[in-house]
Amino acid sequence: MLNAGIIRKTELKRNYMMATDNQNRKAIVVMENTIKKTKLQSYLQINNSSKLYMSF
Repeated sequence: MLNAGIIRKTELKRNYMMATDNQNRKAIVVMENTIKKTKLQSYLQINNSSKLYMSF
């Protein structure tokens, strides 16, 4: 009976670690996407400002 309790504990720990790992992975993907978006936005802003400058 004691053995079963220990096995259950390790299973719970493993599942918890997997859950946190997935959350971390999701957070990393969100951060990467945010970085890509901001880079793209700043690039577009630079391009638009240079077009405006050249149109005068």
